[in-house]
Amino acid sequence: MADAEFEQAMQDAVNSVLNGQATPEEALGKAQAVPVRGGDGAAERILEASGGGVDVSVDAFGSGETSFASVRSLKKRGRHVQIGLMFGDSALAAMPMDAVIAGELEILGSHGMAAHEYPSMLGAVASGDFRPIELVGRRITLDEVPAALDAMGTAGASGSGMTVVEL
Repeated sequence: MADAEFEQAMQDAVNSVLNGQATPEEALGKAQAVPVRGGDGAAERILEASGGGVDVSVDAFGSGETSFASVRSLKKRGRHVQIGLMFGDSALAAMPMDAVIAGELEILGSHGMAAHEYPSMLGAVASGDFRPIELVGRRITLDEVPAALDAMGTAGASGSGMTVVEL
């Protein structure tokens, strides 16, 4: 699929979810998630579960280990998207450049929405075209925050979607 076709297909999928016309699973159609336990050997388990690698990997956790494994899990000409800044020891994370070059992989970064786009986004929220409440996976109390932070390093422990802390 050409880049323009891919981008249009993804935009259509996102819009159908945001407009309540489809679940994320329905909207992505052929795309599928490969649920695999993290930790040592994660890239190898993803390669095995996916039958040779995935087209797109996304890391929003922000550790050097997860980004490295994520890139290693890609098939030839795959794309890795790194969302958000990486801090501390991960700020200058190593990348498997042998795999990037041999596989002709792309590594893309995303830091978030540019400030000049906020009015348009807030207008979409106000009109109901964009419903961020649907992105919330769970709500926790302030007392539950320490346990939630501890669980962040455990695959599947926090579920999907955003976690909102209610004060």
